Amino acid sequence: MGAFNVLRATCPCPSCTRVVPVAIQFKLGVTYQHEYAIGDAVRWGRNALGHAGAIHVVVDGVADGPCPDCGYACDRDFYVHVEQDRITRVEAADGRWDFVAARATFIVVRE
Repeated sequence: MGAFNVLRATCPCPSCTRVVPVAIQFKLGVTYQHEYAIGDAVRWGRNALGHAGAIHVVVDGVADGPCPDCGYACDRDFYVHVEQDRITRVEAADGRWDFVAARATFIVVRE
């Protein structure tokens, strides 16, 4: 995946349904293994991916490991929502956003 950032959050496991801690790798802003939590502002600067100031951006995210409770490791993809440069929420990916077609790791929903 190259350089990325990490969002530390809790999400339900798609297998055991328990809400567990998860580290989600994503690429937006300055990608240099910065760690974030919900509510944090994305860091911008030289060589940043994307641009500051968008009203709503959805970012492709992937869990960095299996569920800590049941060990499930498949389909642990997420959408990281960034609104006005702040990480506002994370949700399990359901196919709504097509990053392959967008040819990017993020989609600007609202400029």
